[in-house]
Amino acid sequence: MLTPAEIVDLLSPTTPDLAHRIASMDKSWEDDGAKISGRFFYVTFRDSKPTVDDLVAIAHARMVNFVMPRSRIEEVQSELQANPDVMDPWVLLVTEARDLFMRTDKETGRSGELGELLLYMLIEWVLKAPIVACKMYLKTSQQMPVHGVDGIGEEAPDNGGAPY
Repeated sequence: MLTPAEIVDLLSPTTPDLAHRIASMDKSWEDDGAKISGRFFYVTFRDSKPTVDDLVAIAHARMVNFVMPRSRIEEVQSELQANPDVMDPWVLLVTEARDLFMRTDKETGRSGELGELLLYMLIEWVLKAPIVACKMYLKTSQQMPVHGVDGIGEEAPDNGGAPY
């Protein structure tokens, strides 16, 4: 049985601070007594050009955590601890994660998984809400999109009423 501390550790977000690659803008509207607030995210700029390539590099590094269940990652970590000179288990895990992305694109000619990966990163970074299920790993067919809620996550902590 897991201790409360182990459960908290399992549900900890793994996405690093994205402030250098993603910025946000808050906007509020008021009309006829109704008030609407929103937070809008956009890719940051460097020398008047969006830093999309840098964001893709971060997304690539997050791919394993997004695609693979933690039990599989922990299995590979155990193998690496047992034999730290052999990186084969990690290379195979990264390849397995990459293949899940590539297979969907090849079989259907389209892929929304990169968008889901970016959503995963935003949910973890902005809401501090860890993802609790790896939908891509649970797919029964790579030709079908995953139905249901995108970016499955835990409830976000109380933020004092501030809008997400």
